[in-house]
Amino acid sequence: MTKLLIDIESENDAFNIDGGSLETARILRLIASDIENGQGIGLCVDHNGNKVGRWDFRPTLPPVFNCACGAQWAGEYGGANEACPDCGETTAPEAA
Repeated sequence: MTKLLIDIESENDAFNIDGGSLETARILRLIASDIENGQGIGLCVDHNGNKVGRWDFRPTLPPVFNCACGAQWAGEYGGANEACPDCGETTAPEAA
């Protein structure tokens, strides 16, 4: 499994009009076009040509569980509480 991460810094002049929504939407359309063309990583560039961020796909790792009995295991991707395989105690996943 993977997730798409997008990081856009919106603190420059390109984002001053309308609170930045038009420039943000423009950049998101460019990202969508890049993905449709097979790219999996890229830079975010504002309409003035300044690099304002990056985007990429990253693998999603399953949650890690640590039980009080000392057992540790990788859980299901849903991240819900699971029973310890050693002692049966219900355990919550570790915070990411």
